[in-house]
Amino acid sequence: MMSHAQSVSSGTAMRRAIGLGLVVTVLIGAVPVLSWVAYPLRLFVTFIHEACHAIAAVATGGGVHHIEIQPNGSGLTLISGGSPLVFGMAGYVGTTIVGGLTLMALHRRGFGIVLLKLFAVMVATIGILWVRNPFGIVCVGGLLGLLVLASVGKAAKWADYIAAFLAVQLCLNSIMDLQTLWLLTTQTSGANDAVLMSEIIGLPAWFWAGTWAVLGIGICLVSLRAFWRATDKAVGTTSIQSGSL
Repeated sequence: MMSHAQSVSSGTAMRRAIGLGLVVTVLIGAVPVLSWVAYPLRLFVTFIHEACHAIAAVATGGGVHHIEIQPNGSGLTLISGGSPLVFGMAGYVGTTIVGGLTLMALHRRGFGIVLLKLFAVMVATIGILWVRNPFGIVCVGGLLGLLVLASVGKAAKWADYIAAFLAVQLCLNSIMDLQTLWLLTTQTSGANDAVLMSEIIGLPAWFWAGTWAVLGIGICLVSLRAFWRATDKAVGTTSIQSGSL
């Protein structure tokens, strides 16, 4: 049975992990010398984005020809069939959902290692099924290696912090990507997911970019609130020890 002290420690530790993830994210963006850290994170977020497109297509009866991950951090998923409304929004919104679910799962101390292993299985499975371009294959191998290294041996004791950092990255990067998408749809005519949705379903591209941005921000806020409430219970719960009479 978990005591009050253990509950407080668990809730506080997980809040600290999320807070540290936010601080590190800000440092990476503000300190140029740390830009090398941002590159694999960019590739990871892009991989999740494209994986969400692919999973949504298959879930709605479509098929996936292949996924490409490019050295500049961009990606492409070639799809046939399925529901454009679902797989079109799945890239940006799906990435936010994955980040939000990761965040909510982290209210349980020690669950980070499970999440890292689940990410590793996801990367391996999606990579084997659909990633075909040479750089994409190298990217899958690199991400898989990093996730495995982070979840075994001495590194495993930091699993909660690493998973919290990835959750923050997925949520914040998806929001920043949606901001970029909004600018692209309102100031340029280049191809992107919102333009594709506009061509297939109708309504202007900026409408889709704005809608996805609102959904993404909402998902992040709901996930953070759920995480905070769950850790509140850990921090504020007083356990009653029972003994034999």
